[in-house]
Amino acid sequence: MISAFVNRKPWATVTLALIIDPLIGMLFLGQGRKALFYVAVGIVLQAFPYVAAHYQVVDMEIDLMAGLGTLTIKTLGAIHCYSVSKKTQGQVPEVWFARWYWMISMVFIAPVFFAILIRTFLWEPFNIPSQSNLPTLKVGDHLFASKFTYGYSRYSLPLDMPLISRRILYNSPERGDMFVFKSPADGSTDFIKRLVGLPGDTVQIAGGILHINGKAIVRRRIEDYIDTDYRGNSRHTPRFNETLPNGVQYEILEAEGDTAHFDNTEMFTVPEDHFFAIGDNRDNSSDSRSFGFIPTKNLIGKMSSVYWNSVRKKIHFFE
Repeated sequence: MISAFVNRKPWATVTLALIIDPLIGMLFLGQGRKALFYVAVGIVLQAFPYVAAHYQVVDMEIDLMAGLGTLTIKTLGAIHCYSVSKKTQGQVPEVWFARWYWMISMVFIAPVFFAILIRTFLWEPFNIPSQSNLPTLKVGDHLFASKFTYGYSRYSLPLDMPLISRRILYNSPERGDMFVFKSPADGSTDFIKRLVGLPGDTVQIAGGILHINGKAIVRRRIEDYIDTDYRGNSRHTPRFNETLPNGVQYEILEAEGDTAHFDNTEMFTVPEDHFFAIGDNRDNSSDSRSFGFIPTKNLIGKMSSVYWNSVRKKIHFFE
């Protein structure tokens, strides 16, 4: 058995491809370019479920979709590795990456590399620990924010490494976006809020009603939001449908009517390269009403999807 691996026999290569990954199988055969191909396949494989769901290519649970994708690639990759192994007949080029210790390292390095690459440039996962964005986002929701929507800054990088001095590939957020950003207060805490004020806007809450540029935002009362407290008692909270000037609609909660602490604020004028954001749970949210404006450099990404919670386990994309 050991000699089969030493001599790079076809069945040994297939075993590595099926149990670990076709990438390892190609490294085992000294096929650098083909191994790079499977690096690209690994990146696409991790991104595919979210892209497919977004464009409604398939309607399937994310775990099942990812599992079927992995099984398909491993099967086709194993066949590919077998074919290459038969052609090379155990003759492997003298290359560094075909040595056993480099292959073992890749078993651990490749998944981390893929995850860092995707989290940095494509999507980053977050979870919701509070009720500040009810009813849109619930406690326990697991989310993806698209990093490429607004471009990249130091806060796009792992550990907020200061390798990018200014925002690059920048696209301005739109009013109504649910977006992730670093707190302007400490530059480290992640917040998820709804953007309502763009640079140059005036924003004010008066009698519980949101005003933008001096005009009251239209909202209408809809059915109460009902949830259950820790004792099992049902709670009814007034819920409204709110429509921004650009037509974006969403639901908000007003737990304490129009007399809560932040239901009557000063008038805020949003400075250049800054934004104003508030939570959809208007009486239970720490947001720009308390910590101020959000600098462009603090943007992380636009909230794109809920990929898991205790109720719905299919991907749900935000408009």
